[in-house]
Amino acid sequence: MAPQYVNNAQTGNTNDAERQSETSFEDLCEHYPELEDLTDMDDEQKIEVFRDVWGTLNEDLNSQQRA
Repeated sequence: MAPQYVNNAQTGNTNDAERQSETSFEDLCEHYPELEDLTDMDDEQKIEVFRDVWGTLNEDLNSQQRA
């Protein structure tokens, strides 16, 4: 039998991992505000945003490693 997934936003049930995930996403959106609009984007636009964010994160990591 396939697992059934429940939308916790509808049921009001959340656990610590989900809250932490939401907080982490909010933190990312502070640095990359373009992530906030993902729900309004088609798949190609999402891929473009993810590539841009990935590139910036990669650059940040590389600069931290050099320091």
